[in-house]
Amino acid sequence: MKKKKTVNFRNITALMLILLLLIGTACAEKQNEPKTSVDEIPSEQGAQNISSIPDTIQLNFTARDFSNIPLSLLNDSQIGSIVNSTKIDDMVTYVEYIPKEFNEENPEGYTYSYIEVSGIRYALSRSLGGTWYDLTKATLAETDTVYTINEVRGANYGVTIFFMIKEKTPYIISEIDGFAQISDIDENGTKEVVSTVGTVPDTSIYFFDFDEQTVSIANINGQSGAEYSMYDATTNTFSLAFEPNQNPVAYVYETNERLRADMNQNNIENSDEPFWAQPMEEHGQLFTGLNLDGIGDYDDEAYVSLYDWDDNGFGRYDASELVVRIRFGTGDTTAHIVQAVGSYQFYTAKLFSEKKDAIVLEVNIQYANSGLVSVFALDVYGPGEVDPFPSVVERLNTTGEAPILSADGEKLYTGSLVIGTNITDVENKPLQGIVLHSTGDGYRGNIGDRESQTIYWNGDGWVVLERLETKQN
Repeated sequence: MKKKKTVNFRNITALMLILLLLIGTACAEKQNEPKTSVDEIPSEQGAQNISSIPDTIQLNFTARDFSNIPLSLLNDSQIGSIVNSTKIDDMVTYVEYIPKEFNEENPEGYTYSYIEVSGIRYALSRSLGGTWYDLTKATLAETDTVYTINEVRGANYGVTIFFMIKEKTPYIISEIDGFAQISDIDENGTKEVVSTVGTVPDTSIYFFDFDEQTVSIANINGQSGAEYSMYDATTNTFSLAFEPNQNPVAYVYETNERLRADMNQNNIENSDEPFWAQPMEEHGQLFTGLNLDGIGDYDDEAYVSLYDWDDNGFGRYDASELVVRIRFGTGDTTAHIVQAVGSYQFYTAKLFSEKKDAIVLEVNIQYANSGLVSVFALDVYGPGEVDPFPSVVERLNTTGEAPILSADGEKLYTGSLVIGTNITDVENKPLQGIVLHSTGDGYRGNIGDRESQTIYWNGDGWVVLERLETKQN
């Protein structure tokens, strides 16, 4: 006989009441919980809000016709002296000159340029100031060739002029704000033009259509909402930042007129970097009241740091770098790594321009106990001087093995450089010079037996103005 299973409904009812009570209590607690908004959710220190960064940005281009402005003829009587002449190709020669007479249209103190096409001279650019830029020739597509030159108008306001030759006559087809770069940004075989302007970089892309005789423009900042945009020709990417103090995000340009986030560059992580692998700042010093860009009233600053990755505790820096970081009064910044490590002397001097100072560093050579040094001269450029962004050029670096030759072909100094570098005014010269002290050739005696040489930048390179031998007892 099978046993009957008895179900106790009283027990089931009790269990159901208890279950309903627990569910109701949980719901009440959930409703009474304080709500946290999305903005209040804590995030990891220094992490970017990835959701706010667009994966793709569609660009809309606006076309405008080529200007097709013929260049004006230049009368031979207007030409005083030729500064420089460069043959660009079989048809075009680029010439920089000083006018025979100065007037309101051609003020004194500037260099002017023209091009000669099949023997006929055409006035090319307006005044270029103390620095001028060579004419370049570029092929945008297979048969479409343009000539470009940069021109400075006003206070560091740069313009790139594009012109082409039609039936042996030069025509300006477009003028683009900023110092434009020509690059195949989508790697399809046709080159585009990219230009960045402004203290806060603002970048635009230009397409030249020679069949339609148009140039099409898309401004990245305006169409993406980015506060900052910059093109890097070395990586062929665009860096965009959408908020203040945000790390820039790398984008690549695609042929369908779209920017796409480059995950290969944006996903670089260093969360596994241990403390012992991080560089330590062994030294830092701030220098204020500088005039490095020729703008403002001595409102630039430089901060020199010694970073060390391998301090073995004995004052030997086997993996270290001396970094010079510069902040201009405009708020722009740049930096330069000096390939020498040691205690140093910091100088400023008008070596390359009467309007601004250069930086001179005398760096003591580590492991040397005889006062040997390396000397560096840094020419600093603010935004818009030679590039849309600030930069630093080493005009002097004495760390190499080969002797440094002057513009005249002689050795800049003899022997090894020793301490005592100083800045000097040069009689009847607009700029200052550097006095270098060296051991001289065949050095065998006391460190006091040295030579001194005054070197001066003449625009083409360094020249030795004076060389003296001083023998100390």
